[in-house]
Amino acid sequence: MSDLNHTLGLRVSPSVRLAETQDGLVLFDPRQGLCVAVNCTGALIWKEVCAGNELNQIAEHLAEQFSISTEQAYNDVQEFLQQLKEKRLFADVRSTENKRERPKKLGGFFRSLWKRAFAGSAKDTE
Repeated sequence: MSDLNHTLGLRVSPSVRLAETQDGLVLFDPRQGLCVAVNCTGALIWKEVCAGNELNQIAEHLAEQFSISTEQAYNDVQEFLQQLKEKRLFADVRSTENKRERPKKLGGFFRSLWKRAFAGSAKDTE
């Protein structure tokens, strides 16, 4: 299964592991300590994105399978993918902010510690 969907611009985050269950998928990201279970519909969307299918194709397939409108399926797929992106299980390869995997808050935290550590040592040397 490919981990890149050129049309959607999504790739599976490198630390994500998955296990198939009878109810869908369990997605685990040990880097974040995050475990997410998705139902069979979510598993279908995940697999279709990883296979490189376009959003329209995925929506049409769901619409046929579940007897819903293509518009409803399209909206549901978009919402599901947005939730996965927010959980950083999928990364948007078009976005430069996703190239750095650490959270901004953590980076700011380390910067402030670094400044405090060297601010104190600069005073000690004077």
